[in-house]
Amino acid sequence: MDLRSWKSVILAWVQKCGFVDENVLTIEQSNIYKFFERYLEYDNMHLSLDTTGSEHSDLSSRNDTPLIKFLQTVYPDFGANLDTSGNLDRSDYYLVYTLMLHYACVTTKSTQYQLKCTELPEHIQKAIASFLSRIVNSQKITRLCLGEALETTKKFFEPATPPAMVLPDTPSTVQTEAAIIPPPPTPRLLAHP
Repeated sequence: MDLRSWKSVILAWVQKCGFVDENVLTIEQSNIYKFFERYLEYDNMHLSLDTTGSEHSDLSSRNDTPLIKFLQTVYPDFGANLDTSGNLDRSDYYLVYTLMLHYACVTTKSTQYQLKCTELPEHIQKAIASFLSRIVNSQKITRLCLGEALETTKKFFEPATPPAMVLPDTPSTVQTEAAIIPPPPTPRLLAHP
């Protein structure tokens, strides 16, 4: 699945959770830190996020937010990109939201978050299931692991999109369903008695 399509899948999940401003149009516009706080509260997830003595303590000293601690503790092999202020780089937002989806639905098997997923349109549910099935057995979740899983995730189209059809007489010509409606019959004159 291409990156833009996956971002729209993740944005749909983020919006379904209801923890972001409804005017958010892209993942990068969201407040991922506020989302994470509400994410933990929603299902009463309790995490031991103390990273003192961690091998990643250099990152911890730059940013001690619960979200960064979560990434360091639960996904230590991911290696989040931080900006010069020590905040999560916005280009990583879609991956971090993806990790939160993975944690809620696969690691903790949260019935609350799994229910949120079932409320999404079917094509979004299928894309999420396809992606999660590719990383469910991964021992280490790395940036590379996520990228490979996304590349092999099937893209499911919205049902409102008309399918492309190939006409039998012209195998190289692709037309939509609307284009293959036959023309109206030619009018014929009726003979009068």
